Amino acid sequence: MILKQVTITKESMEDEDPYEVILSNIDIINDLLSNHVRHDEICIQSLKSYYVDYYLAQVNNGGFSQFVYNSNWNESMISLILDGLKDIGAVKNLKLFHKSAKIVSGMSKKNFERFLEGEYFGNFLQINHLNKFDDNFFTLQETENLLQLNSDWLKSLPSLKVVEQREREAHIKKLISLVPDLEERSKAALEAEPRYKKIMRALCKAANQTLEHETAASHKEIDGQTTWAFHFITNEGHHHMIDFNGKGVMFKGHTEEVVVEIDANEEYGT
Repeated sequence: MILKQVTITKESMEDEDPYEVILSNIDIINDLLSNHVRHDEICIQSLKSYYVDYYLAQVNNGGFSQFVYNSNWNESMISLILDGLKDIGAVKNLKLFHKSAKIVSGMSKKNFERFLEGEYFGNFLQINHLNKFDDNFFTLQETENLLQLNSDWLKSLPSLKVVEQREREAHIKKLISLVPDLEERSKAALEAEPRYKKIMRALCKAANQTLEHETAASHKEIDGQTTWAFHFITNEGHHHMIDFNGKGVMFKGHTEEVVVEIDANEEYGT
């Protein structure tokens, strides 16, 4: 075990915004994952909070269908979310998740695989079907707010480790130094990256910028078609990119200002 206990910054604990403590946990996990620390080397409480927030963010952004699609209905993730909802005391949210999960289990294997493997916006029937309880979810947040419950739970953990922001970087480096066979993990990870990530790295190299980490994915309209925009942080701030019509295009922040464009050929995979 590399991260043995939930670790957050002192500043996030003292912040009035309840999301800051959740974000502090998320940032530490992202730093570790991006440096090839495995999930089984991270304490389970950290992961529960991390994925409960992922679930909340996905449903808020595009409904339960988006959560299902982007998570690929990963069983380990689903288990962590279910346990996390229980641990933070989100009883009604847990019940609603089970109701939505029954929709998934009620889909035929063929239709479900087609949904996960196809283009998200090419499955409007499945999207509407999976989003059946979205209104219930949004209404429920008024009385059993997942963000607040998650934040309160993290702060209440008896084994919580609190570090000052100025100590955080050194603490992360110390944790990463504990990773065995780091070089082998790094090489294998680069070779296994999906097409969009390889294009993202190539775009950053072409722009003479350093990729720090991904942040999220969102929908983007291009020439009347809907595609995915992948958001990421470089040494020069927030950017997003698309892989469209054989081109990889990098934009500044949320704007339409093109930073650089490259040919996105087969060398990046399919």
